[in-house]
Amino acid sequence: MKTMIFPGIVFFLTWFVYHTLPGNFLDGGKYFKTIAESNQSIISSATVDFVKVVNQLSAKDDVTFTLKSYLSNPGIKTIYFHAPEFTRLQLNGDVNITPGKKLSFDGSVVLTGKARINGGIIEAPYDRQLFDTTVSLININVSGKYFPATWYGLKNNERRADKILQKSMEAAGKRMPVFIPGGKYFFSHPLVVSSSLTGEYGNTTLQSIADTAVEQMVMMQIVKDSVSVKNLNLDGNGRVIWVMEILNNKTNVEISGCKIRGAAQSASTRIQVAGIRFRDGMDYLHIHDCIFSDINAGVTGVARGILGSGKVSPKHVIIENNTFDGITSIGASNWDADQIVIQDYRDSSGMIIRYNRHLNISKRGQKLQSPGLISYKNEFQSSRYRTDGKRSYASISAYADGIVIRDNTVTEGVYENCIEVGAVIGESFNNICIVSNKLLLSETKLGNNDGIRIYGSDNTGLIIRKNYICNVRKGIWLDCSSRGSVIDSNEVYNCTDNAYCVDPMYNKWPDTWNSDVTVTNNRAENVFTSSAFYFNRISGAIISGNRAEHVSSLGIDLKKIDSLRGKIIIEKNIAPTR
Repeated sequence: MKTMIFPGIVFFLTWFVYHTLPGNFLDGGKYFKTIAESNQSIISSATVDFVKVVNQLSAKDDVTFTLKSYLSNPGIKTIYFHAPEFTRLQLNGDVNITPGKKLSFDGSVVLTGKARINGGIIEAPYDRQLFDTTVSLININVSGKYFPATWYGLKNNERRADKILQKSMEAAGKRMPVFIPGGKYFFSHPLVVSSSLTGEYGNTTLQSIADTAVEQMVMMQIVKDSVSVKNLNLDGNGRVIWVMEILNNKTNVEISGCKIRGAAQSASTRIQVAGIRFRDGMDYLHIHDCIFSDINAGVTGVARGILGSGKVSPKHVIIENNTFDGITSIGASNWDADQIVIQDYRDSSGMIIRYNRHLNISKRGQKLQSPGLISYKNEFQSSRYRTDGKRSYASISAYADGIVIRDNTVTEGVYENCIEVGAVIGESFNNICIVSNKLLLSETKLGNNDGIRIYGSDNTGLIIRKNYICNVRKGIWLDCSSRGSVIDSNEVYNCTDNAYCVDPMYNKWPDTWNSDVTVTNNRAENVFTSSAFYFNRISGAIISGNRAEHVSSLGIDLKKIDSLRGKIIIEKNIAPTR
């Protein structure tokens, strides 16, 4: 198809090609090709060396009109920005680019001015500046996978990184992630994340330098759907309350490969601190392969690595393969530093928490306080964490219905209760499963150091099965009222007290009983000071197929037989006295 060109441009291009650019020119075979036919010039597959054009026209102050003229020519496919030495070119107003046309840079030219470039493809080295932050880019694409923040001038030790990254995210939109190369970059304001960010794993650090005199709630806030944040070291530097917040009702959010640290309370704030905070209505949230550390609540003592809390439960949420270490309440009189907390959601959340590694637990590894949570194949490794004589409270605490705790491993630990269900006062919980966990606690004579302890006033449908527990005071303890509880096929070794205890000793409700209890096929070995199986205040039970070896007292203690009522079946147990 032939295209008419304005006479002045035709004359210039014809002169330019025949007198200054014979044959192929520029890198990679970029070239002009002119054909004279019927006094018309046809330009096809054309690449314009724009700086040379500007030099010929002596129009360096504002090149907008010249650029628009070349972009309006359908025969010109690429505008090439190259200069022998560093050059700034000024653009102003709207510059619209036909889809498919390309702006190509070699890194020697920066576009400045108050321009808005709409459309087109950008091709350039990732590590060079191409634009001042006064230039806006919309609807653009790039020749690679990422939009490099370096194109807006981001450099190592940059102290206005928040402004540059905001411009980069506006340019990238949803079409591509913003790439942040290795280096250290500083924020003085919260970063509002509207498109995806990715860095060089382990090498890209974003650090807050917010004025601590003005409380900054959050370092990074995710405000759009379909956003990922990957491979960034996010350091609140003790100047933020939350390192990252995800706003309500966001969908398709992924946080991965990040190091999240440096949240802290100042003397004036009493809000709980957190590494990541999310609230209501999430759908498809994935937090994985991150490291959480140095999160301290020195005022109220309430610190969280990950905090999910709200009324409308998130859906399709997975928290996996993360490491937690250094979630603390140093300096506070209150002791409430938990590594993962999910709380207050009213309906079944179905959230999965798996393959996480919990180190040096201050109070709890996981606090599960919403219905339907699933915690499995997590690892807890925590000996005495605090220096004031207290030890970790629990690896997992469950305070809601329908929670599943299975296949978790404690490789070392000193806890008040390693796995705990319920609170000491009042509440009741239904259909909780504690299955196939390995609780290999550190041997100690201090504190409770119990394996699995159940509190509550009226629990139903509790299943405790196939758990392996060693080096404890009590192994499994129903210190509660319950109906239909099952304790089956567990193994408990090295107890200083009962291996299995069904006795609401510390729950003070009147008429407190465990009804229709099934205790079958359990094993106890090396019970040093008490009976292996101890029962009190039960109403209806099957006690069958249990085995006890090397017990200092009774294998099965029914000496309080007057407290038993209902139909009690005791059979096929092997429980000798040493």
